[in-house]
Amino acid sequence: MKKSFYVVAILLIGVLFMGSPVYAAVDVSTTPSSSVIRPLYSNINDVYTSLTINDGIATIKGYVQRTSSGNSIYLSSTLQRYNNGLWIDVESWSKTTTSFSASISEKSEVGKGSYRVRTYYSVDGNGGTETGTIYSKEITY
Repeated sequence: MKKSFYVVAILLIGVLFMGSPVYAAVDVSTTPSSSVIRPLYSNINDVYTSLTINDGIATIKGYVQRTSSGNSIYLSSTLQRYNNGLWIDVESWSKTTTSFSASISEKSEVGKGSYRVRTYYSVDGNGGTETGTIYSKEITY
């Protein structure tokens, strides 16, 4: 009787956990205007990119912050223009640092068209190198 109770208890626990979702894979941050899903890293705390265009001047931003287990950061932000079905690189900026964060904040004159920013980041650390690419929202000017 005791043995069958343990078998049933183990089976029930297995069934309960088998259908449980795993939440450790992403960090979900919600703001009033959007939801952002970011992967969890060992070497990276935060990363973002943005694009604004006012009166023909594009402001390009990229940012990455490392954790204490990260050692060095490489950050590259590229302004891209949509042309005939392809995203064409217009201008690019990059930084390498051992500080806790790296940021790019640049301006570029643009003409009429659709634009976005592609930001690539790489952080070397104790657990290896973590990399990724993120994109800003597309803006048509």
